[in-house]
Amino acid sequence: MSNEDGSVWLTYNGEVYNHAGLRPELIAAGHKFRTDHSDTEVLVHGFEQWGLDGLLQRISGDFAFGLYDAREGALYVARDRIGVKPVYFAELGGQFVFASEIKALLEHPKAERDIDTMAMLHYLSFLAAPAPMTMFKGIYKLPAGCWLKVSASGKIEMHRYYSAAPGKGIDPSQTRNLSDAALEEFYVGGIRNRLRAAVDRRMMSDVPFGVFLSVASTLRPTSR
Repeated sequence: MSNEDGSVWLTYNGEVYNHAGLRPELIAAGHKFRTDHSDTEVLVHGFEQWGLDGLLQRISGDFAFGLYDAREGALYVARDRIGVKPVYFAELGGQFVFASEIKALLEHPKAERDIDTMAMLHYLSFLAAPAPMTMFKGIYKLPAGCWLKVSASGKIEMHRYYSAAPGKGIDPSQTRNLSDAALEEFYVGGIRNRLRAAVDRRMMSDVPFGVFLSVASTLRPTSR
């Protein structure tokens, strides 16, 4: 999808939960929408209005996208905060290529199928190859909460916009003087409110939706 004059192009995998709340703000700023409900178009105009950092700080959802800014001649690739949606990239034959699956990159004629021995070591130790490594030499995955920029000159820069590291959540002053009972109520209430907010964000839908409920059963051996 592109903006009105074709200077911004976006390819996108995922869902932005709060796009309906951001749309009126963008319309008020003068942006013209061709759709009445597309979260993809909100990303396009949001980039124009707030820049990439401003956009990423405002949106909530699961996403991976590539965005080309023709005015700057730069490509931006971004991944959601905890890495629900994957994005892989490589430099092959002087080209920067990216996709949501490695097998798409392997279709490139310059792609090699060599194993990255260091990634293999990590896999045998921890059952995973940590980002940005993958099991394929020369093919990388964008870490969660990160974006990268490919400039017109071909220079690649990676930036982190979100970290789930401890110490960036609750302010210690909120719990410093609480009794054990009050502390328990604080954390239990906080977890409950966050779960409700997370479910509420995901309830938006263009079509009817349902919920699967699993029933656990206990199998008892029959006597003979």
